[in-house]
Amino acid sequence: MDELLWAALWLYKATDNEGYFHYVINNALSLGALLGLFPEFSWDVKYAGVQIIACKDILQKSNQKLSCPGGSVGHEELLSFAKTQVDYILGSNPMNMSYLVGYGPNFPTRVHHRAASIVSYRENKGFIGCTQGYDNWYSRVEPNPNVIFGALVGGPDCQDSFGDERGNYMQTEACTYNTAPLVGVFAKLNHLQDQKEVQLDQNLPLIASY
Repeated sequence: MDELLWAALWLYKATDNEGYFHYVINNALSLGALLGLFPEFSWDVKYAGVQIIACKDILQKSNQKLSCPGGSVGHEELLSFAKTQVDYILGSNPMNMSYLVGYGPNFPTRVHHRAASIVSYRENKGFIGCTQGYDNWYSRVEPNPNVIFGALVGGPDCQDSFGDERGNYMQTEACTYNTAPLVGVFAKLNHLQDQKEVQLDQNLPLIASY
């Protein structure tokens, strides 16, 4: 059900056909999108993504400000918060660990990923099936023989702790639904930085991009 709302919002963004948006509004409650806050966005749960995309439309119509019980929140504060989350992912955290594999001096080396954790065919041309991979490679304590550059792992727990163990799949698994959204965040922050540099070079007032 969450996928129906998720798809409808993306179709609305792609086509500007308000029929898709009305579908979301009319079915959000019955399809479970208004049951509260959702702590995850994953292959199995898209409600958080639905709420975020819908909020973007609301922000655009409210001059980029949110009215909350504790006061209003502007776009600058939201963008600043987004950057702190990226900084956390890249190493500004209690573990001093970059959760983007291959970035920085300290990143996960025992990623829960089959191709990364089994030696390359160039080095071992013998047969490695599921059984051999599990018996000979899965439980090894040594770092993976292959670095899966650019993968974002599951990350720390609610206490900021992280166990770099191959079997700890909740924290060390590399998934496309983790990594793909980060590309968009990086692109946005890079665009804002480029815009800021152009404005500084031309002595123009800094104007945030929405």
